[in-house]
Amino acid sequence: MPKISVIIPTFNHGDELEACLASLHRQTEKDIEIIIVDDGSTKPITNATIRFNKNLGAPAARNAGFARSKGEYVIFLDADAELKSHAIERMREVLDAHPEVDFVYPSFKFGYTVFTGQPWNVEELKKQNYIHTSALIRRKAFLGFDESLKKFQDWDLFLTMEEQGKKGIFIDEVLFSLKPRQTGMSQWMPVVAYKLPWSWIGWMPKAVKKYKDAEAIIRRKHNLDQLDSSVRWNDKIWWLFGVVAVVELLSIPAAWNADLNSALAILAGILTLLFAYKKPTAALSILILEFLIGSKGRLLVYGANASNDGGVSLRIILFAAFLLGWFLARIRKTDFRIPTIFLALAALVGYAVCRGLSLNQPYLFADANAWGVLLLIIPIVDLAKCDSPSFWPTMKRVAMVGVAWIILKSIALFYLFSHSFDATWLESVHRWIRRTGIGEITVLGEGGVARVFLQSEIYPLLGAVWLSVDAARRRVGRQHLAVLALCFLAVLISFSRSFWIALALGIFSCIAYVLRRKTWHWFKGLLVAGILSLFALVGVAWFPLPLSTAGNPIDWFTARVDTGESAATSRWELLPILIDKALEAPILGHGFGATVTYQSADPRVVAQTGGLYTTYAFEWGWLDLWIKFGILGPIVMLLLLASIIKKRPQLAPVIVTLAVVHVFTPYLNHPLGLLVLMLAA
Repeated sequence: MPKISVIIPTFNHGDELEACLASLHRQTEKDIEIIIVDDGSTKPITNATIRFNKNLGAPAARNAGFARSKGEYVIFLDADAELKSHAIERMREVLDAHPEVDFVYPSFKFGYTVFTGQPWNVEELKKQNYIHTSALIRRKAFLGFDESLKKFQDWDLFLTMEEQGKKGIFIDEVLFSLKPRQTGMSQWMPVVAYKLPWSWIGWMPKAVKKYKDAEAIIRRKHNLDQLDSSVRWNDKIWWLFGVVAVVELLSIPAAWNADLNSALAILAGILTLLFAYKKPTAALSILILEFLIGSKGRLLVYGANASNDGGVSLRIILFAAFLLGWFLARIRKTDFRIPTIFLALAALVGYAVCRGLSLNQPYLFADANAWGVLLLIIPIVDLAKCDSPSFWPTMKRVAMVGVAWIILKSIALFYLFSHSFDATWLESVHRWIRRTGIGEITVLGEGGVARVFLQSEIYPLLGAVWLSVDAARRRVGRQHLAVLALCFLAVLISFSRSFWIALALGIFSCIAYVLRRKTWHWFKGLLVAGILSLFALVGVAWFPLPLSTAGNPIDWFTARVDTGESAATSRWELLPILIDKALEAPILGHGFGATVTYQSADPRVVAQTGGLYTTYAFEWGWLDLWIKFGILGPIVMLLLLASIIKKRPQLAPVIVTLAVVHVFTPYLNHPLGLLVLMLAA
């Protein structure tokens, strides 16, 4: 009895079968039998083992071949498949070495494109198939192909096997190749054709419709619709993009019209309240999306003055509306437990409020209000538990849309302010940026290039580190590296020294994964992404329409490396003053609202006060925690970070990056950073 049975169904592809058979005859594994099933070809296959009088389809042909086979292991090949000479031996050795698994699958090449698989992961398999039909399967584990299916028979097979408790194992090596063609089992269309939001125009190509209809059949059969749906995935992402675009566009006239500003802010609050009551996960996604794109949360403001100052920000309105709607909808149904470390942090916040009150700190509530975002931990934990099938896919979409929007906005602003557009128009854009608080635009040195710093650029930074972690854990494709390059580009455009240092240390912390998994391709991938981002930075700045004002790239970076620059000088002058302030009450702290006064080199401060500046918002984040909370502040925060890393080690580089940024630029005491911690925990 042969060790391995190779089953090849074919329909009108006898011309390609010869190369497939030649690759089988070159195999180093010799204990094999070859069964060719002619699935009703118009020109009969002369060396077929089984011949159908009419075309019954690939699943029926494969099942018939299996019924005739005798091997302990079976593998199904397409007629155009060509195997490397050691392919079957390599797969057989892995199955022999792992009696606990039922099949083995490698990566493969399709035309010029390498399709890289991934380690066996049930949840990922439920989202999309990553295993080709040509896996080596134990005979006793094979359950047969569903002959009613026209597409995705392989996905259906592996899902069915998983449901029966079968397991697979991945070989991170390309062991066979396929040829793209327009008919038959290996027919192909560009990936982008399946990604476009065809539903927007009410029509889609026939091939795409057949693909999506077939995918929907598999999802219904295996009850996957509640987990995720790539059929609807892209439409949902484009819908979220539309919402973000509308809000940003409406914020432009609203920044100059207080009545319109108030009306839009109230309308957004009412809609969020209704969503929170009916669909709390959807409402939470709207709130989180505002955090991602809104920086200070003032894209819209209720009750602002003519300069858009004062009033109640959109973030506070959405926050209150969501909490009220969620409370009314879920309070009697909740059954969850808040992580102890967050309860400790909440207790510390309460202490800092009381401490500030006892010391009559003047800016207590202005300083403490950012910590109110911790209330979100209650609905986040609740919804993650009660709505688990849709919660994380929804959060993933929101993160993708938010980060993509920040990247696009950063690139657009960098382009606008590095070129000779109309000065009056640029001034209006700059005033909108300042009035809504989304960021700041400055010119670097004598180079004339714009520094676009948005507080929300922290998310492309964290995204870059996460993508680097992912690339260190598994082999990734070009699309992954392209997105990584775009995240790098946003970090470069920020020209933030703290971001650059944190990115370097975050990426360095990924090396542990590289050493453990021996994913040496990681270094090449990161180098390519980094070079692409640098070329893109220069390309956007130097684009010749209209005339570029960017100057020499060396001058851009020299200006940021210069520690004598006013912002850097002010920050370093603040450091000893903050240390002295912390040492005044090292154990108990000063509570919220504590202030320091120092000599600033910022030109705007110098123009107004001669340089003397009093503030309760400190640049050095870890010292801020020490000053406001006492010694327990940094200790509890470190314990929180450690608890996240212990529970989810793959997030360690991301958490390290956030902690490093906080050294220089406060984020762990800001809603943008606290939100990351709550979702990560």
